[in-house]
Amino acid sequence: MCKAWIQAAVLAVVGLAGASVRASELCGGVDYVLQESLLVDTAGDSNAFVRCVATGDLDNDGSPDIVASDRFSEELLLVLNDGSGGFLPPVSIFTTGAKWNRIILCEDLNGDGWVDIASSALEGLVVFLNRGVGASEDWLGFEPSDLYPSGVNPHWVDAADIDGDGDKDLLVADLGEPGEMTGFHYFLNDGTGDYAPGVQFDIGIDARCISIIGEDLNDDGLAEVLVTGRLPNAINVLHVVDNAGMDDQGNWAGLSYRSNAIIEYGACSIRSGDFDVDGDPDLVICHRTRGKITLLYNDGVGGLTHVEHPVPLTAEHAEPFDANGDGLPDLAVVIKEMNQVKIYVNDGSGLFASEESLATGVEPKFCAVADFDLDGSPDIVSADSHPGFDWSSLTIHRNRTGTVESTCDGDISCDGRIGVDDLLGVISGWGQTDHPGDVNVDGYVGVDDLLTIVSLWGPCDP
Repeated sequence: MCKAWIQAAVLAVVGLAGASVRASELCGGVDYVLQESLLVDTAGDSNAFVRCVATGDLDNDGSPDIVASDRFSEELLLVLNDGSGGFLPPVSIFTTGAKWNRIILCEDLNGDGWVDIASSALEGLVVFLNRGVGASEDWLGFEPSDLYPSGVNPHWVDAADIDGDGDKDLLVADLGEPGEMTGFHYFLNDGTGDYAPGVQFDIGIDARCISIIGEDLNDDGLAEVLVTGRLPNAINVLHVVDNAGMDDQGNWAGLSYRSNAIIEYGACSIRSGDFDVDGDPDLVICHRTRGKITLLYNDGVGGLTHVEHPVPLTAEHAEPFDANGDGLPDLAVVIKEMNQVKIYVNDGSGLFASEESLATGVEPKFCAVADFDLDGSPDIVSADSHPGFDWSSLTIHRNRTGTVESTCDGDISCDGRIGVDDLLGVISGWGQTDHPGDVNVDGYVGVDDLLTIVSLWGPCDP
């Protein structure tokens, strides 16, 4: 091929790609495929509205199952895995006396090896203990729910050991009412999954606490409590509540308010992960009023440094998980207004690049991850609300990352031929030293790699 043709081809590719390329066009990039969308309905008088979804192996058969909450009824839906990655029809359990279920979690709350369920509902904290199996070895389902009052308008629940006894305690953020004192409640576990009456921790007038997490920020073995809310002047903040640890008699000394940090935009979820891989848990907060997520990097003693990351429109929820098996926490971010879950891949420094967009049902509110088909890669399920209809959906995407391999030299997009995708792949890694675009393996992505791609142009040999 003549040099002029090569230059023209390269310039055309650069113009087409804007000197950039989606990482998913490279072999080894994150790759998801839609598995199925499960339409779900509930028995309540109001329209079904799936608010939250969580995952856990409820029946202890080795395959993760799904739990979904209905925003306007007393129902939680249990969707059991059939053992091969498919799902059985939903089964309902009822949070008796507690409608408007919001956030749910799946945790072993009593240490018996069976996954239990907790939910934040309008009337309080709801706990379902798993009954395990009976004499017939058949799964018995869940005990009737226990209801614990937890403020005027409970919104979010999290589990963490805050009193250092090894059991999962529960935290509930109270959205409260405008102009009223509010904060959160904590419930201490007695080790059997029974909880002492909630202790109210007031944050302030009109604090409007939305989401909450218990996380050991300073590596002392005890969880601090972090709450998204606001100050009386309507500035949105992250409240940081320290754990006082043990007193001289070995008794837990409780919680104490430390500080708040302005996060500027209306926050609606908070999650944790070691994003910068320094051994300390960091935080990610989503905002339902701006196209940003906030990353808070932990300095190891509980200090937090803020970095904002742009996302399209607004984000409802971010779930940290390792999408591509490289040992780094990536993010699945729910973009309600686009009917999508977007995957953002960690670049190794704690920053994220957009990787793939997964189509969901209408107005997703939440997502969860689990290896439903037991192939070693985490799949994703979204909770799609479909407002105005008397049904919702759970959309499941299967992770195929790493299942496709290159068939010949230069096929860095793994499509069985050398072509434009591979040129784009080289340009995406330009100047880098460790990138699939280094086709000639000289330790640097550059012109030589583009020339190699052009010289190999066409289908791979059979």
